[in-house]
Amino acid sequence: MGEGTFRIRHDLDLPVLEIAGEIDLANAAEFAAVLDGAITERPGLVVSLDDTSYFDSKGIHVLLTFAGRLDRTGHRFAIVAREGTAPRRLLEIASVASVIPIYASILEAVTAILPSGPGAPPVTQSK
Repeated sequence: MGEGTFRIRHDLDLPVLEIAGEIDLANAAEFAAVLDGAITERPGLVVSLDDTSYFDSKGIHVLLTFAGRLDRTGHRFAIVAREGTAPRRLLEIASVASVIPIYASILEAVTAILPSGPGAPPVTQSK
């Protein structure tokens, strides 16, 4: 296993890490390194598991460890995993939502992370 690809794009200048393929023991260290490299001066990071075909407990461990580090820096973190998908079911079983918010779309996640109010840019999806 371990055949995953990582792509970072920006939605309203907020980094969105899109993962395709598999996340497991074979590529967990690479996943952790990509997460660390995706952090910018922006207020947070969104990780999309929409195209992730396999995600195991090692991937959950990486996400939870990363969330702990982000919490100490004041950055916000959100996961995108559609209802009914294997990654979403695993996240629910592991109660990850008690630590990291999980959304059904990138637009929802970006909207939740970005500041709102006067002077904040309108949120539109760029995908």
